[in-house]
Amino acid sequence: VSLKELDVYTRKRAGIEVSAGRLAATLPYAVSYADGKLDANLKRARVAVTDLALKQSAVQLDVASAQVHLDMQVGGGVAAPLVRVANGSLVLENIAAVKQGDTPVKVAQVAVEGASLDLGARRLSIARVSSQGGQLAVVRDKEGKVNLAQWAPPASPAPQAAAPAPAWSVDIARIEAGGYGIGIEDQGTGIRTRVQDASLVLDGASSQLDKPVAFQLGGAIADGGKFAAKGSVQPSTGTVKSDVQVQGLELRVLQ
Repeated sequence: VSLKELDVYTRKRAGIEVSAGRLAATLPYAVSYADGKLDANLKRARVAVTDLALKQSAVQLDVASAQVHLDMQVGGGVAAPLVRVANGSLVLENIAAVKQGDTPVKVAQVAVEGASLDLGARRLSIARVSSQGGQLAVVRDKEGKVNLAQWAPPASPAPQAAAPAPAWSVDIARIEAGGYGIGIEDQGTGIRTRVQDASLVLDGASSQLDKPVAFQLGGAIADGGKFAAKGSVQPSTGTVKSDVQVQGLELRVLQ
């Protein structure tokens, strides 16, 4: 199925243009209805997308392939609908973000494992999010503007105030990124360098912002030297406790 057929809907509702992509799905389901209650189940459902291209505010996102696997239950009555997802996983491969011919973001793979969702309870739990083989180009111009920060779409008008809904509970047991190369350029100072084999691990990320998140990060500077850090950060206050190690750092890069 061609995803271009969805373009008229995504443009109207989200301002996103779908310029390419094909979808295939395997949806083994069972449905029953009794006493005013629906019970629909998907077991080992699979959705695959290839050659996806999305565009919003002059930024194009290309994804060579995406695969989703999950179990899903939809049921309940009108007064108390039920939507639950279990055993969810997602794999994205060969991702690239492009703007005006510039491609400062490339990622070989992003994966989500062990995802579960309870819409009624407003709860999302993920066992692991990982990313491998990324390439980033970070440029700060002479006016102090960072290229990636300018990629954010313009802010939408604030919606009318509505009755506050219960907060979502989100837990991500582990977030990992590895094998990243990061090019760094400061046009104001002339500093230019590259971080190789950069990695980051976060343990215990959640919507409970007063809960510390453990982290590990490291990498090597192309001009010479290595760095590593291990510690924790408390999101609610920004308090960081960390042990930092630096070896053989070449200071000429800062001159």
